[in-house]
Amino acid sequence: MATQVRRLSRWLIPLLVSWALAVLPPVRGADAKLDLLRQQAEQSEKAGNWEQASTLYADLFARDRGQFDPLRDHYQTCLRHVYQIRRHHDAAFRQRVLNRDVAAALKAYEEILSKLRANYFEKDKVETTQLFRHGLAELDMDLEDGFFRQEFLPSTSISAVQIFRDELKKKWTGRTIRDVSEAKNLALEVALEAQKTLDLKPAIVLLELACGACNALDEYTQFLAPGLLAETYASLEGKSVGIGLEVDRAGPGQPLVIVQVLKFSPAEMAGLKPRDRITRIDGQAADKLSAEQAMEKLKGNLGSTVEVEVLPATEMTPRVFALTRQAVFVPSVLDVQMLDEMNGVGYFQLVGFQESTLAEIDDAVQQLQMQGMKVLILDLRGNPGGLFQTAVQVADRFLTAGVIVATESQVSAFNKTYSANNINAWKFPLVLLIDSDTASAAEVIAGACKDHQRATLVGQTTFGKGCIQYVVELTSVPAGIKITQARFFSPSGHFYSKGGVAPHIPVERTSMMAFDEAQLQAAVRAAHSLVLMTPMR
Repeated sequence: MATQVRRLSRWLIPLLVSWALAVLPPVRGADAKLDLLRQQAEQSEKAGNWEQASTLYADLFARDRGQFDPLRDHYQTCLRHVYQIRRHHDAAFRQRVLNRDVAAALKAYEEILSKLRANYFEKDKVETTQLFRHGLAELDMDLEDGFFRQEFLPSTSISAVQIFRDELKKKWTGRTIRDVSEAKNLALEVALEAQKTLDLKPAIVLLELACGACNALDEYTQFLAPGLLAETYASLEGKSVGIGLEVDRAGPGQPLVIVQVLKFSPAEMAGLKPRDRITRIDGQAADKLSAEQAMEKLKGNLGSTVEVEVLPATEMTPRVFALTRQAVFVPSVLDVQMLDEMNGVGYFQLVGFQESTLAEIDDAVQQLQMQGMKVLILDLRGNPGGLFQTAVQVADRFLTAGVIVATESQVSAFNKTYSANNINAWKFPLVLLIDSDTASAAEVIAGACKDHQRATLVGQTTFGKGCIQYVVELTSVPAGIKITQARFFSPSGHFYSKGGVAPHIPVERTSMMAFDEAQLQAAVRAAHSLVLMTPMR
């Protein structure tokens, strides 16, 4: 859905934009690149650099999911650590969730297990015994984490913590559990023992057990602390509180640069522009921050101020800006333009699927048609997905009839075939630009247009994320769960997670930045060919 940058903030962590995007040379060199990437991921994991490790593992899977599937458990472990760190640094989680009494926390644990069992798409993965054991593993990770011990166990010795960790494995890990009621009783038993042995609040234990049950199922299902829940809803509505910047790096050790400035945002009003370099954020050197950490520091409460030191692309001396964070609209359609007016080649980038996407696409197409567009290049590179139903509606704009996508789940409501039925569908020729970060709902568009021979696909094979997540809000605590509720298949029956969608015209990246000219130029050539093939009217 989406996971940084705009791409990350939409559906969080699993779709981190990697800094290791160098073009792969011929096969032998490509293997060496992948081996190096794998070594870097394993070294980062070993060093406890969880965010960097998860980014590197995500990039490995995007490059070759089949080859690196055996590393999936490592990736999952890194993600769980990232999720853990984020929720413990979420002030709202600590104030509004962890401060609950034991009865409220126990109710939350029961509700979360019940919702996972009722809604998760693979029934055999949500057996109560497994969910309970996932929770124990999460608690063990907490007790190993220095920040957690400092915050919640300041006066407890490391030896006492280790004794309790050993007790967890010996006394509870091997238990077989019949139902949620029994899991709840055992969870309370663990919580009370932790209180007695470690002086750890029972509510904290119960909620960590619940988080573990969510976060171990796959790389997309996740407990959403209050702050993250609010962010998720806001991103699907196209809203954000910040200064209206997206930043990224061209590669390891490279400067942090602005890649997008939102219209009418504080950043635009201050005169900041793409390619300007961010050197400090609130006094902290930007070279010490990942792109995602920088994005987090730029966000904040409505009306608060952030100080940004910027080196403009055309200047030699940095300038300091004190910007007030505001609510800004984050569009899903960018860069609407005619790339070649003579041949009628229109273009826009679709970066995600949110509530405003259909209206944005309709406006973009109308604008381009008024300028004489004969063929459209729709850029789906870096699109992590978003609202599944919106993606289906976008596909319906381009297809008059036929299956768009089919979904499959243990939840009967999600066993469904979605078909196009639009006699007024757009008829102009279409080129889709795709890459290894094109994922989930964006793959619905790519797969449907390819199977129905509606578009020419240019670029790289897509990520291969053939599953749908929905947000389930909890009633017991102000939080939620993002749950994988179905997997989906192309019109021809291809399961997207098995290899993604391959382009008709493969074009590798030629630079370390996310979007390069070689792919775009190939798309323009394809568009020219389609114009020549279109009958004169």
